[in-house]
Amino acid sequence: MTPSDEALHTLARSLRVPASQWPGALDGLDQPGLYAWWVDAAGAQELSLGLGMSLPEGLLYVGRAGAASTVNSVGSAATLRSRIGKNHLAGKVGRSTLRRSLAAMLLGPVALALAGPKRLQKESEVRLGAWMQAHLLISVWGTTTGAQLAETEKKVVQELEPPLNLDHIPIDALRRRIRGLRAIVTQGIDDLWVAPDPKLTEWRGILSDYGQAFDGYRYATLVRRRECAEVADEVWRSFEEEARFTSSFADLRCALFWLQRCVHSAEQAPGWGPGEEVPGHVTDLYEAILGAWAAEHGQQPRR
Repeated sequence: MTPSDEALHTLARSLRVPASQWPGALDGLDQPGLYAWWVDAAGAQELSLGLGMSLPEGLLYVGRAGAASTVNSVGSAATLRSRIGKNHLAGKVGRSTLRRSLAAMLLGPVALALAGPKRLQKESEVRLGAWMQAHLLISVWGTTTGAQLAETEKKVVQELEPPLNLDHIPIDALRRRIRGLRAIVTQGIDDLWVAPDPKLTEWRGILSDYGQAFDGYRYATLVRRRECAEVADEVWRSFEEEARFTSSFADLRCALFWLQRCVHSAEQAPGWGPGEEVPGHVTDLYEAILGAWAAEHGQQPRR
């Protein structure tokens, strides 16, 4: 049996320990190896809320600890115990790709707060750790050497296709969505998750109080890697094609920000008036933002 076959069999069929009981009955932790994270049904439901897409219960992510460098073949000092226990369960989003991905999907559902690029506020790191202990399980496969571990991980990931792994697998719609959300955490865009006020109904108030309370330029450039106007055009084009708004909460906010900037520029021209179209666009877009916010938090939209 090849190392990848052995790893596949062990990770998928061996003991899975709840994160709350770490390390539990797992053995062979003081050596290199691969580990797999699994999510229960309730956790998958919360992640699905944050994603705006369905994520099933089961395997989430596969990672490695102690792999030898591909440059000089020198092994890492990390072990399964240190990587899982210190970096993931007791670590911070800046040092854990897994925590960063989970935080990106749980910003809304668990009300996590960013403190800067790759940083959560202290209370939010604690809340994220508690969520992991409540909903995740761990399985491991240990090996005596980190040599070829990176290649073994690659084969396992390609075979199992865990949704949170973004390398070695073709990027589909779900992984594209995860990558975009994770960029929000990576870049520290902390003005996105501001709740819209259902009592805000006047179109100019919507633009001034909520439209410009978000840096759409920064979001579009750093997260979507596009111009703000392009993101807004995509939102409206999708609306026209589907006869309803289907864009993410973040893209809807970006479109509202861009609409606010366009109205502000137009108002500088003598004699400009909004006509009937602009107020309707603003209120329709804000209604969609209210609905998207409610969906992110598992609520019913209120007006």
